Amino acid sequence: MKTCCFTGHRSRIFPFSQTDERCGIIKKEMKMLIEAALNDGFNHFIVGGASGVDEWALEILREMKTLVHSFSVTLAPPYPGFTDVTQGADEIIPLSSQDDPSCFFKRNMYMVDNSQRIIAVYDEAFPVEGGTLQTLNYAKTKQITIEQLRWKKLLDGYYLHIPEKVGYKGSPAQSSFPLNEQGVFLVEAPEK
Repeated sequence: MKTCCFTGHRSRIFPFSQTDERCGIIKKEMKMLIEAALNDGFNHFIVGGASGVDEWALEILREMKTLVHSFSVTLAPPYPGFTDVTQGADEIIPLSSQDDPSCFFKRNMYMVDNSQRIIAVYDEAFPVEGGTLQTLNYAKTKQITIEQLRWKKLLDGYYLHIPEKVGYKGSPAQSSFPLNEQGVFLVEAPEK
């Protein structure tokens, strides 16, 4: 069995809503990467169950499964009850018994440790500290194949005026997103 997993931001991290046409562009590229994995003999996919990229991956896989029946999907939420989006999964394996500080990292490690390829929707041009970057860095230590979809670069190619559309002016200092001391976007704003 050849396994591919996914990592990427939750929907709240992207500077646009899930109904925005830019999500459709990202999903189209994700579908192409999934098709490439299937063509390379991958027959099992692990999805983490979060909103955003995980949800999109499960949606794409569910649609593709109606056409291509030669693959299985494992949903690996960090704990039971984490997600309501389960349609399309052949099995559900919660990685911790409850929500605790380490459950997300355990889930991410499980996905990488059990995969030969990872599809990562992450762009260094929009750096965010969190699980996606952590998972991507862990995958690099395991030397598995990384298919990285640099979503901001992709969208910049589609939209010449994307900075005005999303409120991002091209430098962290001008962004409305919270930053850490190194100028990297934070997943959540620090408490004041």
